[in-house]
Amino acid sequence: MAFQPPPLPGSNGLPIQFVIGTTGSFNELEEVDQKFMADARKTGQFIFLDNDLKIDKPKSTVVFDRDKAGDLGLKMSDLGGSLATMLGGNYAEYFSLDGRSYTMIPQVRQNDRLTTEQLLSYQIRTSNNTMLPLATVARLENKTVPQAINHFQQVNAATVSGVAMLGVAMGDALGTLKTLSPSRFRPATRSATQAPPGSWRRSLAASSPPSCSR
Repeated sequence: MAFQPPPLPGSNGLPIQFVIGTTGSFNELEEVDQKFMADARKTGQFIFLDNDLKIDKPKSTVVFDRDKAGDLGLKMSDLGGSLATMLGGNYAEYFSLDGRSYTMIPQVRQNDRLTTEQLLSYQIRTSNNTMLPLATVARLENKTVPQAINHFQQVNAATVSGVAMLGVAMGDALGTLKTLSPSRFRPATRSATQAPPGSWRRSLAASSPPSCSR
């Protein structure tokens, strides 16, 4: 797909951009965003529509059982330091070989760093100098998060970008997006449309939090 670039230098992106902002969560924002894009596609006025909110990035969090760790004489700083040593890739020291200086970087072997579940099998030294797997005092919490977290004026935001259908005026396309305001789905959302540089149009819900367009 090809489209005419903006007439002014320094600008980028598709010709039409519609910003949705809310004080709600990104999951709520995605729900509104998807409904809005579905309605916009049904109008038949857009060749292409996309948004910058992609909630498809896996994230794993190591959660420690502080009580059990305390019973074993383990401090949170010791556990964090052990994981940092095995995974952080920090310099430990320098050594010389054949007149050259090299850095020493301690790290778990690559075969033991392929999945997050392997973390729980790492051995941690306790206060009595015995070794225990990390699973004894920790567990994993997995969830999916946005690829990027975007904000406009300190509120969560997503930008819907698109190209108008051939023969559809820019003003008509923007007017259509304005009538499809996301505040129909959730009152706590706010939106703004952006035409090419120098042309601004806004559609703001009365009960919505602050937001802005770019």
